[in-house]
Amino acid sequence: MLPLETVRKRMKAVCNAEISQSAVARVAMHVDEYIQEIAKRSVRELEEINKMKEFHGLYKKKRVDAEAIERAIKFFNAQNNTEMPERASGKNGTIRAPEVA
Repeated sequence: MLPLETVRKRMKAVCNAEISQSAVARVAMHVDEYIQEIAKRSVRELEEINKMKEFHGLYKKKRVDAEAIERAIKFFNAQNNTEMPERASGKNGTIRAPEVA
């Protein structure tokens, strides 16, 4: 899990409110779960990348790299219809939660 103090500092940097320890812990757990899902998906993306490399007669990649991670993030963004900050593969630097019906 991410260090709670790091999470608290990041949260405090973008909001001007008091932040409870339980809120910090919940954000850290959510991000940790997201990291795990991205890592799992990136292995599948690496397999897809390697299928194409093999088709073209190229060497297979042995490590999950930034390309596989990027593809996994895009997969989840498309699935969740969530916009992420640009540095996290988003377009416009905003985060939009899925709309609730």
